[in-house]
Amino acid sequence: MLGISDLRYYPDRKSSSSYIKNLQERLNQKNNASLIVNGVFNEQTLYELMVYQKRIGLTVDGVVGPQTREALYEYHPW
Repeated sequence: MLGISDLRYYPDRKSSSSYIKNLQERLNQKNNASLIVNGVFNEQTLYELMVYQKRIGLTVDGVVGPQTREALYEYHPW
């Protein structure tokens, strides 16, 4: 499993990788999303990322930055 330091990038809509698959899995777990885990940073992935950021009170920018990474990979009761 990938950790926080593995997502030190800013995904764009053309990104496709194991990092994106891991992000999609985490969003499915943390956000009760129903993303298809295919490694493609598409519109659905962006939407769920932004919904997650809004729900936990982060800046909604669609970027997996340090705060979003920490929230995705650390335990939070939300």
